[in-house]
Amino acid sequence: MKETNSNNVGIAMMVKIVGNTGKVKQMILVGDVKGKECVIVDDFLATGDTMLSAAEMLRSKGAKRVIGIATHMLLTEKLMKRVENSDAIDLLLTTNSIDINFKTKKIVQLSVSELLAEAIWRLHNGVPLENIEY
Repeated sequence: MKETNSNNVGIAMMVKIVGNTGKVKQMILVGDVKGKECVIVDDFLATGDTMLSAAEMLRSKGAKRVIGIATHMLLTEKLMKRVENSDAIDLLLTTNSIDINFKTKKIVQLSVSELLAEAIWRLHNGVPLENIEY
């Protein structure tokens, strides 16, 4: 990976406080995002509530661009419309570990087929899984 102007790279994080009901009670932003491009990473996106709330908070604190990344995503028509109509999130990337049947401008699905094929080949041939590139 090529390094690019590392002086402009910082870190901020969201602290999510969940109540007894499992619902998010509070989100706290730690760090400065004013004028920055921000990336939100989540393992699984079902309703989109947390990611969209985080994106809205980042925008309210001055983030100039927000990109969401979810490893797995259950894309319903309701969630698709929420993402597409949101001014807070610019792009949402997910994998095709759960296939989606919607074409949208903001949601991009990336294939994991080459990664899985490489992992299966390595396991079958006794090659370590470390440093997989595809």
